[in-house]
Amino acid sequence: MKKCVYTIRFGNHDASHEPPKSEGWDYIVFSDREIESDVWETRIITTPLPNYLAARYVYINSQRFVSDYDYSLMVGGQIHINGDLNKFWDEHIDEFADFNMMKHCRNCIYKEADVVIRENIDKSGNAEKVIEKYRAEGFPEEYGLNACGIIGRHKSRKIAEFEDKWWNQVLQGSYRDQLSFDYIRWIFDKRYPLYPKITVNNFGYWETLNSEWFSVHQHGTGNRITG
Repeated sequence: MKKCVYTIRFGNHDASHEPPKSEGWDYIVFSDREIESDVWETRIITTPLPNYLAARYVYINSQRFVSDYDYSLMVGGQIHINGDLNKFWDEHIDEFADFNMMKHCRNCIYKEADVVIRENIDKSGNAEKVIEKYRAEGFPEEYGLNACGIIGRHKSRKIAEFEDKWWNQVLQGSYRDQLSFDYIRWIFDKRYPLYPKITVNNFGYWETLNSEWFSVHQHGTGNRITG
């Protein structure tokens, strides 16, 4: 199996980090500039999108950007890889699941939206309108909330179609991708009955981000966050 781990560096939003190299993995960084590194291979992306949307464009659309790999592990720019990815794979990755992701502590996009709206962190300004639309369509409370900082995916047409719908939802609605991932999961399962259900294998949030494999750091400053 051909595997890669990839991350995103647009602008100076996140500090660069040199991870230890794990056998059998290619390391790719998508950026608007060349990144000096002994580990990461830079792939330069030119897009008219602002940096925060360009980053989402890349990490949502794995099937467009790393289609030459059988399996990809996207790691957000604020997350540092500190350990052996093969050990992480053995303990936490289900390669047959459509997505491998951290489970968010809130478990409900409506609760997440309350925080996004209250703290004014949605750059589109559409979060409230989008949530009202989801509620009107009957999207249930406590349906689940997956965190998007680490996403494992295999190569498949099914995932490619999911990603297209997810990206379109981000462009047309709230830029907060965590508000739309589980909505698209619900819509996908509801409208595409000939496909097997979208499967998500979860691992713990802070258990993952304060582990031998990963640590999370504040955007801009690079200071470590411990929960």
